[in-house]
Amino acid sequence: MGPISKRHHQRQMTKTRPNILFLSAYSPWPKITGGQLRSGYLAEAASRIARVRFLTLHGNISPQPPRGIEEITLRPDTTASLWPLRNADRPLAPAIPEYLMRRINRHVAEFKPDLIILEQTIIGGALESLEPGTARLILSSHNFDSDLLQGELEKRADGSLTKLGRARLDRALAQEIGIAKACDLVLSCSENDRQRYLAEGGVDSVVVPNPLSNAAAFDIEIDTERYANPDVLFVGSMRYAPNVAAATKLIRALRKPVVDRGGKIILAGRYASRLDVEGIHKNGVSLISDPPDILPVLASCGMTAMPINEGSGTRLKAIEALAAGLVVIATQKAVEGLELTPGVHYLRAESDDEFRGQYAAMHANPEECVAIASKGRAFAEERFSPEVFEASTFAALDLALKAKRKDPRKETLTAPSSNRPDLENSRSLHKPEQPCLIGTFHKTGTTLFNNILRQLEKTAGLIVWNPDRGPKPEAQWDVCFNWHSNFGAIDVWPENHPTTIVVRDPRDVVISSAYYHMKSTEGWLHVERPEFDGMTYQQKINSLVDMKSRFLFEMEHTAKDNIRAMLNRKSDPAFRDALFVRLEDLVDDVELKFFSQIFSHLSFSGSGLTAALDAAHRMSLFSGHTNKHVRDPKPAQWLSQFDDELHHAFTDRFGNAAERLGYRAAS
Repeated sequence: MGPISKRHHQRQMTKTRPNILFLSAYSPWPKITGGQLRSGYLAEAASRIARVRFLTLHGNISPQPPRGIEEITLRPDTTASLWPLRNADRPLAPAIPEYLMRRINRHVAEFKPDLIILEQTIIGGALESLEPGTARLILSSHNFDSDLLQGELEKRADGSLTKLGRARLDRALAQEIGIAKACDLVLSCSENDRQRYLAEGGVDSVVVPNPLSNAAAFDIEIDTERYANPDVLFVGSMRYAPNVAAATKLIRALRKPVVDRGGKIILAGRYASRLDVEGIHKNGVSLISDPPDILPVLASCGMTAMPINEGSGTRLKAIEALAAGLVVIATQKAVEGLELTPGVHYLRAESDDEFRGQYAAMHANPEECVAIASKGRAFAEERFSPEVFEASTFAALDLALKAKRKDPRKETLTAPSSNRPDLENSRSLHKPEQPCLIGTFHKTGTTLFNNILRQLEKTAGLIVWNPDRGPKPEAQWDVCFNWHSNFGAIDVWPENHPTTIVVRDPRDVVISSAYYHMKSTEGWLHVERPEFDGMTYQQKINSLVDMKSRFLFEMEHTAKDNIRAMLNRKSDPAFRDALFVRLEDLVDDVELKFFSQIFSHLSFSGSGLTAALDAAHRMSLFSGHTNKHVRDPKPAQWLSQFDDELHHAFTDRFGNAAERLGYRAAS
């Protein structure tokens, strides 16, 4: 089908004014995220030629939805998401709870829609119990969600997937294609995604390009003076992991050349303050968190750099930057799906050296910047203006009304589990499907997971074997929890069990260990030791003159042992298929994305996964749970606590330990 001509319009639809029902996991108003922008503009365009009812499954609706749209939330009393309801068999679109489906079907019967639009794959589970009547079904695809899932699962140092991760990803893609096949029409956001649907499942789709959020961006002036400004801008939500990774790469690649030219790197967007640590501003980086209007920020710079290597979908921030007349220096991934020509509409860079080279060349040639920015803006206006989006939407809805109606319940929305043992008759449904292993190290989340597993012992009947606490249970254990990740010492091997290992930035391990050992009442800290001239460990560390001396002491004692243990497990072939997770990612995992990844990997599913995620939420600091063992949960404490001497001391002892464990190097 492909893209639709702008000349195709709503001539047929305005005669009958159809009813269109949107099903969404959340409200798109106010339009802040990329998903909300696409959903909101799609519904607003539809409301100009149809009666629109927008159903959200949870959370608060907007105080006043746009004129012509009736917005209703089915669970106004909660902001809980569908994310935790996913399981190993349904990794992208969970089954919608029965009571919610009854409410959805009541709206379908009462509203009698001509079209039902499913906003994103995650809502696709509704198809199994939906009673659409004569309505045609549309999937509004914002991206390939299985690509996003793959980014989460690729946690090994070599970037490959574990065996369990690969199986889960295969099921995710099968579910994604199954949902697309069950619908009468799919709206993809780029020609890339259209070709992907064809290749993966033989599903043709209609391209409705993403809209520009504010057409006033086209009015920002393009002149040589603007591009003489040495500042470099990056815009994006800092709750989105690919953006955080890109911002880190940007600082590493461009901070020195930008500062040398008298400029700064500007990081702007939602939650940008999360990156705020002591000293970041004086090191050539400026943070603009939650700006009320992004246009003045875009107008203040001449260049933006987008070193994005993860995620999928059409890049709304790239479209916005092109429209605003910014010179875009970006990876191919950052502009994926936009069909831009490198060297004409934007400048391509993949490595740090290439980003530095493109930045230097552009800063030295403002006239060339004007030429590239002008061509980029013209391209954005031709492809992504509000008029183009609206015309494409009208034509797609017209086409959907004429489509041959399918029965969605004839399609398979889930892929069968592969080689999974039949445990249903002998094991509780709350338990993992096979015995699994969780390993931590000192000061890397031991107390957090101890609390979670104790909760699951009470609520789900799990049998947890903790070798540090007692002997092996007589009954078959469900989870072996090892505080030192030393499973070989108890003759239990990760090759035979789904395994998760929790690590932490080794520099923060040094800091946390020092503060903890100064005050803790743990018994081993109060045993006299001959190597300390009869002092205990706690007496020895408290006898040192300052925190720098205590950090150096930890680098030679307990912290050293734990850092080396983390490195050994990371490189041990026995842990090849283990899922390594960073404690820092769990600290504010409010949406339980990382916890969901952990417990799904450990073979929890269905009600067992729900119970595990509930326990994780209850025991995490972000839920209000208190933990006397936690002094400060903030990540990257080393940035403010380590001076040059400590950095050198750490590197002399541990080399590139931080990078090997998945953390950024000190600049």
